Amino acid sequence: MSSPPESVDARPRRSAALKIAAWAVAFRCFSAVLSLIVNIVFPDYSPAPFTVFGTASPFWDAFARYDSGWYYQVARYGYTAGAAAYVPGGRSGIAYFPAYPILMRYVGRAIGRRPADLYIGGMVVSWTAFAVALVGIYYVARIDLPRRKAERAALLTAIFPFAFFFGAVYPEALYLAATVWAFYFAARSRPRRASMES
Repeated sequence: MSSPPESVDARPRRSAALKIAAWAVAFRCFSAVLSLIVNIVFPDYSPAPFTVFGTASPFWDAFARYDSGWYYQVARYGYTAGAAAYVPGGRSGIAYFPAYPILMRYVGRAIGRRPADLYIGGMVVSWTAFAVALVGIYYVARIDLPRRKAERAALLTAIFPFAFFFGAVYPEALYLAATVWAFYFAARSRPRRASMES
């Protein structure tokens, strides 16, 4: 028995995908507000080694921690200049894969020319990639599960405690999106598209 044409199921899938993308953005906003409240109630015990706007901000600096500084350096200067420049025998940004910093640079430059715009560009890339990843999780789950269970899989991914880091200036959301969509295309017997996603 042949399966129905894909166009028959396309409209409900698109509306589910839009709903899941809206969940992703809503959860990102909720976690941002929660992070602000936590940073106000429990201020840092030590100043951050870098900040988004040059002065401490309980809202913005929650998204720019630890390795975010390395991604910022690579996005701003590349691998040959700035603090991320290669120094034989020293620390450098060479360990950071370039896909995320490249997107961070171009989205940040589309926003503006201030150094903080690179961090904001990184957040836009991460938030967008997170929404794309959740839609991909829905589509992968939909291969074997009914619609409600597939939606639940995407929602549970969004509310998982580690999901906060999918909105920070880290490449995790981008890698999750690429991986999930590679699995989807591989499961749909589209190896060329799967290899481009991974």
